[in-house]
Parts: sequence; structure tokens; C-alpha cells
Amino acid sequence: MDNDGDHDILPHRFHSLYYSLHKKGQTNWRKGLRDLFLQSVIDHLTVLDRAGAGITVLLHCPATRPPRTRAIPEEVKVEAFLPRALMIERPDVTITLSRITQYYAKYVAVPGMERWDIVNNSASWTVNRVGVFRPSAYRAFNQPIMPDSPSPRYTIYGHRPGELEQLIGQQQATSYPAPPPPQGAAKTQVLSLPDKEHIKLSYSVDDPYMAEELLAFAKAHYESTLGTDMPPPSSRSAGK
Repeated sequence: MDNDGDHDILPHRFHSLYYSLHKKGQTNWRKGLRDLFLQSVIDHLTVLDRAGAGITVLLHCPATRPPRTRAIPEEVKVEAFLPRALMIERPDVTITLSRITQYYAKYVAVPGMERWDIVNNSASWTVNRVGVFRPSAYRAFNQPIMPDSPSPRYTIYGHRPGELEQLIGQQQATSYPAPPPPQGAAKTQVLSLPDKEHIKLSYSVDDPYMAEELLAFAKAHYESTLGTDMPPPSSRSAGK
């Protein structure tokens, strides 16, 4: 059907196939055929990626939602086909795809739901007419960055604004340790005696003497406020 030339749709109308499958209020497409067709598409994509070692991403939203709910990302249900093996090997890809899915929910699926409302209202249907809206059930409650799935097929619900980035930040904070400080800063510290704070001594864990030995040497030899030019002990046995 990709080459049948029947892709143009009039404004505020659905494709003619929609009306053929919903005659007289029938819901045959919604109740059975839609799920079978979507599974068939996913099966074909699975073979495509397995046979060709490719990477395919499919995002689908039915554009419908529970009656009397608003067209917002939280009401979006996304059926997705994602490269599961790559996501397992590369957690950064999982984060990227979660962001893509949320972006799709907000900037593609929501306008699609708004268009669905316009078409239905122009046909005098009353599914989502403006009036009293009920609160969102928020099906993404406790949903992780990417839901678990034993296959490349995922069901993902839209997050509230800012929530996904918060989840990503929390995961990165716990999954990736903070980078170590620069080499010098990590090893070197400044020492001084309680009664001679003006004397600052640099000590490193790579020095051949202990910090206590350096402080003892300073206490014994640095008597003036200006200190002396006498170097610190050259070995752990110095001053003993």
C-alpha cells in the first residue's frame, strides 16, 4: 500500500479506511485487528533486524485516550519497537531512546490527539468534547526510564514535564562514580602546626616520610615566623 498513491487526507477528516473499519459504531479495528496488525509489523521488523543486523526504531500512538481526559503527554500511550540488545549493551542508548520517546509523546502524539478531537467534534461525536475533564490516571507513575521487556516491543507512557530528566539524573548519579580529582590535588595536602599557622608545608603520599614526621621536623627547626631554609627529612628515619 506504500505505492498505492492514496496518502492524501482532507483537513479535519480521517482516511477512508478508518470509516470503512468503523461503520455503524463498530469497533472491530480497535478490539482485534489493530493489535494483530501491530504485532505483524513488529514481527517483520524483528526479522529485518535479525537478518540484516540492523537497528530499527518504531513509535506508534493510536491518538485515542480515555474519555474526558486532556490531550497531554501523560495520557499518551506509545507502542514501541526498540533495539533491545543494543540498549542492554549501551545504557546511554537507552537514555537517548527514552528522551526520543518522550519528545515524540509531547510534540507528535499530543498534536495527533488534538487532531483526533477536532475530527470527532466536527462529526458531532462527543467522546472528548470540551467540558469537565477528569484527572489523569498517570499511567507512567513509577515507570522507570525504560520499562522492562523480554522482547523488542515496549509499551511506554508519557511522563510529566521534567520528570524523565529527573529520573535520568538520579540514575546517572548512582550508576557512574564521580571522576577522580586531578593527580596532584588528589595526593597533595598542606600541613601546618597549631601554634605556627604561618608555616605551610606541602605533603604528598608519595613523599619518603610520613606527615607526622614532617610536622615534628617543623616543630623542632622552624622557630622564626619566616621559617628556615632547612629542607624536610629525606627519609622516614630522619630525625630519629
